[in-house]
Amino acid sequence: MLKRLLMLLSSAILLVLVTGFMSLAEETKPHTIEMTLDEAKKYASEHNKTLIDLNDQCTDLFETYDNTRRRTESTQYGSRVNFASMDDYALYKGYTLAKSKYAYDELVKTKELTEQTTHYNIEKLAYEIEQAEKDLEYLNKTAKKLEKDLVIAKLRFLLLMASQNQVDQAETALSQINTKVKLMEDALKMKINALKALMGIDRNTVLKINAGEKKFEQLGEVGLTKLKEEALKNRLDALKLTHSYNTKKMDYELYEYFKAYIVFNEYKSRKDDYEKADATYQNELDDIRLKVENAYEAVVTSENEYADALEAFNNTTENHRINELRYSLGMISQVDLMSSELALVKAEADLKKALDNSILVKRKFTAAYTVGDLEAVPGQ
Repeated sequence: MLKRLLMLLSSAILLVLVTGFMSLAEETKPHTIEMTLDEAKKYASEHNKTLIDLNDQCTDLFETYDNTRRRTESTQYGSRVNFASMDDYALYKGYTLAKSKYAYDELVKTKELTEQTTHYNIEKLAYEIEQAEKDLEYLNKTAKKLEKDLVIAKLRFLLLMASQNQVDQAETALSQINTKVKLMEDALKMKINALKALMGIDRNTVLKINAGEKKFEQLGEVGLTKLKEEALKNRLDALKLTHSYNTKKMDYELYEYFKAYIVFNEYKSRKDDYEKADATYQNELDDIRLKVENAYEAVVTSENEYADALEAFNNTTENHRINELRYSLGMISQVDLMSSELALVKAEADLKKALDNSILVKRKFTAAYTVGDLEAVPGQ
């Protein structure tokens, strides 16, 4: 009876321990988030710290601008003849309000460009993670083929049909591919962590992004001249350039009005700044037009690269079909067939990379005439 009681007690303790361990394992299990690419971008807009800070700054700066607007309207009410200071005159003429509006508009556009860049990098990283996983698949298949090559080399050596040097070469090739696999796995982890950082997600969270079905779409004819002119109104660098030019002009006009009451060198400095800006302004606008043109040419190049990759994939697919037939007829070995399969995997990966690149390059072209230049995450 006592023995049975002890056995029941032991079973109960064991059950409690097992249940406790299972609960602990459940608590420590990493949280998993799955979302589409569009959901990932929306999540980043709401959780990326830089974007949150910029949004708060925009709110504060708009309040500053609105206060300046009310002060300007109050100052301009009624007629004015004499001004106690340059600040009063600048406020009356609307110079102060214009500069405040410039600062606000530039910050809003900075937020827009930062958000677009963040979204671009999320998409780019999502594609690169997919590609890295495909590359790992290819490397692992290559490693299996090299393992067979090594077995064959060793067997041929025992049969005096191969030298020790050939065995060593097979071992080296296998060792190198295993090293590549390890490096690729490490690079994949870094890309995943970079994606989490952009989205504002904890590194311990398991993140899975579904990039969705992608298809190649030709850009076709575009009104490039019109888009280049739109860029001069929309891009952040174009806004800054125009605002800087107008600011120098306002400063010159302000000092021109008060030149009889100030040191001549101060007036001359403002005049020189304006004249220098006036001389270079159009050339700097041309540089921005050129950026849009270069972005368009990159689209054309990417579309040609996709066409080449598609042709190579189709040719490799047909070659592999023939090799499968030859293998079934005993005309080639299993190792030869594995080489054919590897060539097909690589051609498929190259086609996918060409497609991803074409999509991303088109994103950059659209941004080139709407917000500015999108930059990749450093190290990508």
